Amino acid sequence: MARTQSRPKAGAMRETIFSRVSLADMQQLQEQSLKLDRPISWIVRKALIESGYLEEGK
Repeated sequence: MARTQSRPKAGAMRETIFSRVSLADMQQLQEQSLKLDRPISWIVRKALIESGYLEEGK
């Protein structure tokens, strides 16, 4: 019996970000990512928490 993966595949958030953000905005996210020394997904997750779309600690 095959197990089903309970978590989304690696990179799913990154693919979604790339498909829904303009090139200029993506470039700005990359610059901010380098400046903060954090991945883009961390920046997006933090923004979702701050805007109330995601609970902290999830």
